Amino acid sequence: MNAFDRLLATLLALGWVAIGGLLVAVGLGWDPMLVLGAVGNYDPWPFLLAGAAIVVVATRVVVAAVPSRRPEPSIVRETALGQVRLSRRAIAALVQRTARQVPGVRDVDVDVWQAGDGIEVRVAAAVAPDYSIPELSSDLQERVEQYLRETAGLHVSSVAVEIRTISGEGRSRVE
Repeated sequence: MNAFDRLLATLLALGWVAIGGLLVAVGLGWDPMLVLGAVGNYDPWPFLLAGAAIVVVATRVVVAAVPSRRPEPSIVRETALGQVRLSRRAIAALVQRTARQVPGVRDVDVDVWQAGDGIEVRVAAAVAPDYSIPELSSDLQERVEQYLRETAGLHVSSVAVEIRTISGEGRSRVE
């Protein structure tokens, strides 16, 4: 929902809240006809129920129109001067950058989460066909752990590597 749609929904919902409030007031005994100089005889329950339903629906629209600002999940590291928070997305970007520098790695997806006193990383990689998977995996694990330790000051508990697929052409051959 873009900003204009949110504004429009909010204005419409506020209008419905006002109408619903008036209907609830009529249902509770307020007689708008007395204000206008006329006397009315009516059953208040339909006004009360309709007003309450409109207030509930309009309130729901207002709440849905206001964007929620949830903090991004982050890894917290305590230092002598206080906390340092690194978003999981930022750490994942560091891991992706490092993983793509490993020869034979074509593409990666990364998950990061906090576990005890360190972090755990899962790297799902697409690799080229002409590379040794055990050597590539070991190199990838070592580079990710070292880079996160040196760059972000993080203790890496584990780096799990999943070879998702073998992709792309092998090394080019000249015939």
